[in-house]
Amino acid sequence: MSKIFIWLYLSSLLLIACLSACVNSEPFTNKGMLDDHMKRGYQWIRSRPFTLTSLVLKHETYDANVYSACNLNAALLWKPEIELFKETVRAGLPWHGHAKSRRFYGNEGADRFDEEMQSHMKQLVNDYPGCEAWLVWDEPEREEIKLAGQIAKWVRETWPNMLVYTDANPGGHEEFRGEEPENGYYYTQYLRDITETIKPDVLMVDFYPFFKEPWGDRIPYFRFLCEQIRNAALEADVPYWMFIQAYSEDTVGNTNNRRYPSESDLRLQVFTTLAYGFTGLSYFIYSPAFERSILNEDGSPTRLYYDIARVNTEVLNIGQTLRFLRSTGVQIVAGHHTANGTMTNNKPGAHDILWEPGAGLDYGIQHIEVTEHGPGRDALIGFFEDDDNQNYFMLVNLWHGPGAPASDKTTTFKIHLTPGINQIKRLSRETGQVDILNATDGVIFVTLPGGTGDLFKCNAGAFAGLSQ
Repeated sequence: MSKIFIWLYLSSLLLIACLSACVNSEPFTNKGMLDDHMKRGYQWIRSRPFTLTSLVLKHETYDANVYSACNLNAALLWKPEIELFKETVRAGLPWHGHAKSRRFYGNEGADRFDEEMQSHMKQLVNDYPGCEAWLVWDEPEREEIKLAGQIAKWVRETWPNMLVYTDANPGGHEEFRGEEPENGYYYTQYLRDITETIKPDVLMVDFYPFFKEPWGDRIPYFRFLCEQIRNAALEADVPYWMFIQAYSEDTVGNTNNRRYPSESDLRLQVFTTLAYGFTGLSYFIYSPAFERSILNEDGSPTRLYYDIARVNTEVLNIGQTLRFLRSTGVQIVAGHHTANGTMTNNKPGAHDILWEPGAGLDYGIQHIEVTEHGPGRDALIGFFEDDDNQNYFMLVNLWHGPGAPASDKTTTFKIHLTPGINQIKRLSRETGQVDILNATDGVIFVTLPGGTGDLFKCNAGAFAGLSQ
């Protein structure tokens, strides 16, 4: 066993134990953070560390201790195969089940839900302690939503304390529509059908944005999808989660021909979703699959495994507070590049909301500058508030690239604070402690690795979720 793996394993146990102890001993430090009127999803999320899972498909390469050492705190078990559950319980890991009919009956029973499936699910829960949640249906098509709703209702009635979540199809997939009504069927309506019929405690989605040439990456659409899911979840008053691309696929000539994410790519996905207010992540896919994934064919960790382990440590630290925040807006701060000898604005995505003067005044920000120039050197800023109406913001470095470590895409940002504010607080990604950043002439410089973000607060109060 390598020294770096032993270090990751021991440090992951210490980090998760410390965070769990904090949650169990003093889970809610702000008034109103948990009450009888708060929806199930928020209560569940606020009662435990930030949820980090990965999809486990094959028991042959599944060592739950190796999985846990990646700083993943629950196992998403994709099939009702007993060996997956045995291994998870052996390591004392919580698990999430996948309640989709064809997983229990096969393709011939894709539209069934009866006592046979119910009995099987009950047996899994009874025989293998640690079930926290059920993913009720992955990417339901329009005509499957009603059946998924029946399953979700049964799960809630059978296990009132377990979380129910549903993974929506990303927009652009024809299959989510089913037979289209005469007046059309828009993605916003599809999401509304899920939240109103299935009634998940958490709305989830998957989109894997890194493609091989000639298709190219689809990061602007990734942000647009984040915005759509955010809007649908806020409308339904439920939290929302994201699947993160952690694989590549070799299907030449097909739009599924995806490239293997670099460290800066991985971080871009993670911190972009956090800036949009997502409060749980699952990496697709842990088991060896497609061209490459998180594990090699022999079950040994890939480079991406270690990238995920490191970023998960940071997510768990800032996730202490993110679990208690609500997104109030997201904007792009466009940088500049030189084209034909002229300084030109970087082009935002078609659906990006550009930074507007005055947008950050309530958050202590007068203006933000990208100090280095170049295509892709932009920033994403997410705004939040907690239950006490305290304001926060997350600043994300959007610069990334194929094969690029995060350190190769470092960018510095210049934050001009509003008059009268001489310092801001940052929740450290590395330590989980609060840093005080003092301004010089009303300015603070923040340097971020590629794809990475920091969480800030200008108000005098404590960070939500921390015992300060």
